[in-house]
Amino acid sequence: MSTHQPVTLASLSAAMDGGFIAIADVADAMAEVRATEDYRLIGGVAVLLHVQRLGLDLPLRATGDADFGVPPHLLQEAALVPAIEACGYENAMPKISGGASRSRPPTA
Repeated sequence: MSTHQPVTLASLSAAMDGGFIAIADVADAMAEVRATEDYRLIGGVAVLLHVQRLGLDLPLRATGDADFGVPPHLLQEAALVPAIEACGYENAMPKISGGASRSRPPTA
């Protein structure tokens, strides 16, 4: 069982704010379908978290999205996509190879 610690990250733009909000939204959706251990945050925000965790004196890496690694079996879970859509996201494209799909953030 992992321990969770709050992290405070600086944001460089409204796009970066949106990425942080998407992380919280997807975490909530995963909790709703009881899949909190079945996905990984990857990409730019993961790099930011590692830099902060290691206390490295590096410039902030700007990113405007939230990337997740999710196994195919979870993407086929009937409740997951509706849980993400309930946060205001919409499916941006039809299913692609492996059953994956991409979601577009809510518009203002």
